[in-house]
Amino acid sequence: MRIDILTLFPASVDAMMNVSILGRAQERGYITIKTHQIRDYTTNKQMQVDDYPYGGGRGAVMQADPLLPLLGARVRGGWQPRAYDLPLPLRAHLHAERGARAKG
Repeated sequence: MRIDILTLFPASVDAMMNVSILGRAQERGYITIKTHQIRDYTTNKQMQVDDYPYGGGRGAVMQADPLLPLLGARVRGGWQPRAYDLPLPLRAHLHAERGARAKG
């Protein structure tokens, strides 16, 4: 089984995923866990992935812009996405894209 994790902190996730039960499962070849740095797919020179919430207010939200090219690269690499793998806005985009292709 292959598990792909899209994250801003791949080194931290790798450190957690290579110990205990998950570490032993990887050593024995039962699973493969790959982390992907979301910042590698940004289009701005600051490699910014957060944005301000619509309507103002406190906090930050994740931009969808870097996620679409990252997912495209994963699909070209043989990854078969399932709907529950994806955040809700990307899930809607994926279903709309599949529907357009099915219509021809």
